Amino acid sequence: HVINYDLTPDPETYVHRIGRTGRAGADGIAMSFCTSQEHEDLRAIERLIREPLQRAADPLENGDSPPAPSRAVLPRALQLRPRRSWPGRSPNGRSRHRGPSPVPAAS
Repeated sequence: HVINYDLTPDPETYVHRIGRTGRAGADGIAMSFCTSQEHEDLRAIERLIREPLQRAADPLENGDSPPAPSRAVLPRALQLRPRRSWPGRSPNGRSRHRGPSPVPAAS
């Protein structure tokens, strides 16, 4: 499947992108999101492919806002807690599992 979150102003680029849905004879779905400012780009794509594209209803067309998401309370075991340090690290940032630092050779 291919999802376009914005339309390209070049219809041939769009056709190339959606062509990825059916490689090697496989079925696929192409979905594109389009703003009212991109309707002319959409019409140019339809002229190139000589076929109208299926449109879905705009859920915000009537001016209503979508319902506000409800706040879910996570169980205590899933809540994020600040960490004091990274596991395996000492307070100075070195690995706790590392052996003593090598002593430089005398010159």
